Amino acid sequence: MRYLTFTFKRFSLTFILILLFIVNVFSQTPTITSFTPASGASGTSTVISGNNFAVPHTNNLVYFGNTKATTTGGSATSLTVTIPYGTSVSQITVYNTISQRIGSSLLSSTPFFNVTNTPVLSPIADANYAHTTYTNTANQEDVVVADFNNDGRPDVATVSSGATRKLEVRLNSASGLGNVVSPSANANINAAAMVAGLFDNDNLMDVVVVNPNSSSMTFFKGNGDGTFATGVNTSVSVATDVTA
Repeated sequence: MRYLTFTFKRFSLTFILILLFIVNVFSQTPTITSFTPASGASGTSTVISGNNFAVPHTNNLVYFGNTKATTTGGSATSLTVTIPYGTSVSQITVYNTISQRIGSSLLSSTPFFNVTNTPVLSPIADANYAHTTYTNTANQEDVVVADFNNDGRPDVATVSSGATRKLEVRLNSASGLGNVVSPSANANINAAAMVAGLFDNDNLMDVVVVNPNSSSMTFFKGNGDGTFATGVNTSVSVATDVTA
């Protein structure tokens, strides 16, 4: 009887410790309450206020929309970040790499940051703008812009249907878009739309493609370098669009 009592007490203590650990992890979910200023140009700074940010600040990853920002300082209740290029009106997300949880500005009183870049525009005509034409696989159905290799620059992904059925990514460099990075072919793709987002909590940008003809969607797990793991299909109700 004494042995059973001791075993039960030890089990109870272990259970309590596990429960406290789980509660502690969930309590580390970042929350964004505000950011000051609430608008600004790319390259300038804003201070994000909230709770449960990781310490030191380098253990937080901050995104404006789908573009990674640079974190320059902070504490558990404040983060100073540099507004990235290639974004506009965007939600802010903070990923605490210690607790592996994400907080979003969508739950704050000011859901979106307004990027106020004001370029001087000439009349819209080919002669007034330098441009480069890129040739991708035929039958392109949709395009998304996101930071697929975590370098702070927006990249471009396209998806095709028909006989080609490929997800293709062009990474952004200081001089423009590069060549297609390891196109991901998948026989199950017959795309109508796609969306990029952090779908599996590893802070690497992923892609989901909707295939209305087969009533399915295909999940491409990002590898963090512009490439993706083999697509995984899931049956869904008939759909022609997808949002993150």
